[in-house]
Amino acid sequence: MSSFMLSPDVLARIARSLTALDSPWAGRDWKKLAEELYELNVAGVRSRYEDRYDIEPFVVSSFGKTSGKVELFKQISCLLYQATEGDVPGKDLFKELDQFKVDLACSIVRALPEYDRLPWGD
Repeated sequence: MSSFMLSPDVLARIARSLTALDSPWAGRDWKKLAEELYELNVAGVRSRYEDRYDIEPFVVSSFGKTSGKVELFKQISCLLYQATEGDVPGKDLFKELDQFKVDLACSIVRALPEYDRLPWGD
C-alpha cells in the first residue's frame, strides 16, 4: 500500500464542506479543521514512509471552496486511505471522519430517485 499527501486545496475543500454541512464540525473554523486534516494526512504518510517522503509545509487556501456530496465522499475516502497506516486509524478524527463518510454515503443513496421508487419491505 502507498500513501501520499493530498493537496492543500483538497484539504481546504473537505474542511470547508464539513463545516458548512450538518456534521460534527458544523460551524467550526474551517481553516483550523483543514490543519487538523493535514496533520492526520502527515501522520499516515510518516507512519508509512517515516522520513523518506518530503512533506511540504501546509498553507491553508484563502478561499476553500465547498464540495458536492459525492465529491466530498471521494475526497474523504482518499484522505482516510492515505491515513490508514500505523496508529492513525485509532485517532478520534479518523474515526469521526470514517463514520461521517458512512452517513454521507447513506444520504447520497437516499437522495437518489431510484431509492424512492423501490418498495420498502415488499
